[in-house]
Amino acid sequence: MAIHIQQTKDNEVLVNNKLVQKDMNDNWVEKIELTTNERKAFYNHINANNLKDVTDNKKP
Repeated sequence: MAIHIQQTKDNEVLVNNKLVQKDMNDNWVEKIELTTNERKAFYNHINANNLKDVTDNKKP
């Protein structure tokens, strides 16, 4: 299944229409949980576009 990524703003990315935003501490936060493949594609997108290193805010 193809994963669609759209950069809407410097601090917002849509991954298959699921919003991921940067918070006030510069951490990326998923508003709706991404699948493993969506998260991998998201990390690849932000790293390829130099949007800063990613921190996963989810607690184990």
